[in-house]
Amino acid sequence: MKLQHPAKTATAAAVIGLLMLLSPIAASAATNSASSIRVPHNKYTAVMISDSLGTAFTGVSRHLDLAEGIAYNKCLRTANNNPDYQGDCTKGIWVRNGFIVAFTSGPYTNEIQPFAWGAGEGRTYSHAARVALSECRDSGGQHCRFDTEWAPKTPIPARARTTGGVWNISGGVG
Repeated sequence: MKLQHPAKTATAAAVIGLLMLLSPIAASAATNSASSIRVPHNKYTAVMISDSLGTAFTGVSRHLDLAEGIAYNKCLRTANNNPDYQGDCTKGIWVRNGFIVAFTSGPYTNEIQPFAWGAGEGRTYSHAARVALSECRDSGGQHCRFDTEWAPKTPIPARARTTGGVWNISGGVG
């Protein structure tokens, strides 16, 4: 595993690239444990993030715009009375018939390094994980570790088309 030079630093606010759009589940990062969220393969899974809250919000629906709306509304409801919220329920990642994977890097117990993360989507776990790990490292992560996966509950049918991408709410909210 190639590690970044110790002097290289970045913050979650300086995350580079469009696919680095997934903030970790706060409890997972705090306890250094990973999580797996199972979703129907034939529905859209959208994940909205808030860097300031350090939390990801999931929406699942037969329609992409509804899945995004569900995740976005969950983010806003959580942010509503939270003094840490900085109007950043603005970006997300989505997939249908595939996986979303997130990697995070510190700060973990007894580690002095900036917090960084990356996310990827794709038909296979390995593809999504490679993208997420690369994005985490590119954003300054020195010890990127698996954090969360959104995985199909059942195998994806061979003929099912995988689609996915990123989405932004321009201008921010809050």
